[in-house]
Parts: sequence; C-alpha cells; structure tokens
Amino acid sequence: MSELTPDLQELEKLSPNPTRRAQSHTQNQDTQCQDDSKKKWRILLEPALAGSMIAINLGQTSLQNFYLRTACTVDLGYPAEICVKGVGEEFRTAEAASQVVVAGVNVSRSFIGSLISAIVLLFVGPWSDCSGRRKPLLIMPLVGMTIMTTGVLLMIMFPGASTIQVLYVVQIPISLGGNFGLLLAAAFSHIGDVCHATGRDVTRTMGEHRAAIQISQVVGAVCGPLLYRNLGFYGVFPLVLLLQVSSLLYVIFAVKDVNINNDNKVSVLNWKLPFNAFQCLVRKRDGYRRTIIFLLLIVTLGDRIFLSAEILLSYMYYRYKFHWDDVLFGGFLAYRNIVSFFGTLIILSVLKRRLQLSDETVGALSCATHAVASSGLIAATTTIAVFIGIKLRLYR
Repeated sequence: MSELTPDLQELEKLSPNPTRRAQSHTQNQDTQCQDDSKKKWRILLEPALAGSMIAINLGQTSLQNFYLRTACTVDLGYPAEICVKGVGEEFRTAEAASQVVVAGVNVSRSFIGSLISAIVLLFVGPWSDCSGRRKPLLIMPLVGMTIMTTGVLLMIMFPGASTIQVLYVVQIPISLGGNFGLLLAAAFSHIGDVCHATGRDVTRTMGEHRAAIQISQVVGAVCGPLLYRNLGFYGVFPLVLLLQVSSLLYVIFAVKDVNINNDNKVSVLNWKLPFNAFQCLVRKRDGYRRTIIFLLLIVTLGDRIFLSAEILLSYMYYRYKFHWDDVLFGGFLAYRNIVSFFGTLIILSVLKRRLQLSDETVGALSCATHAVASSGLIAATTTIAVFIGIKLRLYR
C-alpha cells in the first residue's frame, strides 16, 4: 500500500495550488514592470547624436580655415607665411581674394549638394515610412560624414588640391548620405517609434535628445577653435573622425528598429516612392490643414536657406568685417546656441504654457524675431553690437 501511494511532497509540488500560482503571477508582473521601467529610462540615441554633433561643430571653423588656406596658397599662389600670419596689409588682401574664391565655388557646390540630398531624401524617406526601418537612415549620414572627414585628412596629408576639389570632396559624400538633416529626421522618427512601443513619455524623451544636441553644439563650438589653435588640423580632424566612427558603431550595434513592417517588399529604388510622397503631401485635408502644411514648407525652405548661408558665409563675414579669429567665432557660436536654448525655454514656459498661444502664432513670432536679429547683425558695426543683436532671436 505504501508503494502505491505517491510521495505527499511530490503531490504538493504537482498540485495546482492557487496561492502559489498567484505568487508566481505577481512575481512575473513585478519582473515585467521592472523591465518596462528599465526600458523607459534606457539610453536611446543620445550618444550618437552627441558624438556626431560635437564632431560637426568641432571641425566647423577648422574646415573653413582649410578652405581659405587652400584658396590662398593653391588657387591664388600666395606664400603660406602670408596666408597664416593673420595681420598686415598683405594678409588682408590675400584674405579678401581667398574669400571671393571660396564664395564663388560655394554657389555651385551648395546647389549640387542640396540637389543630391533632395533626391536621396525623396527615395529613402518614403521607403522608411513604408518599411518602418529607421536604422539605415541613421547609418547613411554617419557613413557620409566619416568618408568626408577621411577625405579631408587625406587632402591635408597630401596637399595640392584646388579649392573646387576640396569643397566637392567634402560635399559629395555627406550629400549622398542625406546630410545631417536626414540623421535628425531619422533619429526623431526612431524615438517616436520607441516611445510608442515602450510607453515612454515622448515629450521628455525628445527633450533629453534636444538637450544633448544643444550641449554638444556648445562643447564643439568652444573646443574646436582651441584645439586648432594649439594642435592645428592634425589635432582637430582625427578627433572628429573618431567621434563620427564611434557614433556609427553605436548605431550599428546598439540601435534596433522596433516597428518593422515585414510585409513591405518595396525597394528603396522604386521610382513611385517620390510620387506617392508628393500625392500624400498635396491630398485634400480637413479645414486649413493642407494650407498650413504648404506654409510650413515655405517657412522651412526659408529657414534652411538662411541656415545654409550662415554655415557657408558667417565665419568669413565676421572674420573679414570684424577681424575675428576662430576662437572668438567659436565663442560666438556657443553663445548663440545658449541664447537659442533659453529662447526655447521661453517658448515652452511662457508662450505655450501660460499664454497658451497656438503653434502657428509661436512660429510666426519666432520667424519675426529671427528676421529682426538677422537684420541687426547685418547692420552691426561692432563686436558688442553683434553679441547684443543675437539676443533678439527667440528661437532658431
């Protein structure tokens, strides 16, 4: 009889005990909550955006110096001693002539680069929306930036290239990669996908990434000229390349798409993608939404034009008119980004939260302050006036 009776303890283990199942279910819920909590606070794209943004601002003034030096020594044939000494009538003459050469090449270079970027975006943007894949769009600009910096280093090591060759070696790779605008668009699309999938707060997560970008801009703008002053081109561009490669590796190994549409079989080279995107843009919508979208496109186009002009011409403008050096210009860029950051705080805390103004009104005020500040900078005759005038800009 004792042989036929199972062990009492074994029966208790096998029996469907409600208390034990409830405890197990509670433990599973606690574990799941802990996992969700970890996901909500997990780092997403902050390292990649910070690294790439520091790299861009770190090399911005050094790249402009490289353009001017190439135009001065190669295209115009001035001795290197005159091109780098920074003072004297000979330097002023060479500087003015070098700026004319660089500005002349920039006209065609910026047009061709923008055209290439636009064509790339017309295909990869709709493809990403159809497939739900953001990671390839994050990789493309970083690859383009890495190739660009590698090309700059090679031209520094083996001098002799003309200004037009230098400018196009810089422009073509980054344009084929979709430029930095594609990186930002893909980054915030990926953040939106992750927040939707994990329940993270979208506003807080976007704010964290915006803060990382703003801080990185200040760090790069301040450190870049100082590195160039003490270490030259070989102290700046290897560090820029290291940051870009690190950002690229982070995206490749640490970032994963969360909203992939496996049923999508559309190729990224499908010629219908741009037309479908255009049809989606111009289709009829409720109320004035389509008109608002068109106005936003016009505003964005104008903003990009001003931003491109700032990137291409502002350093040469301040350098020639006010005799700024790269360190002072880097400090100005950092100061401008800090002003922009506080302008964003004013928009969020005062205009949006307290006064409860609409997005359209806030956008109009931002554009108005931008126009006033830009006009003030054009009319400024002293360095102090430049630093005061930039305060009029509410948001960039």
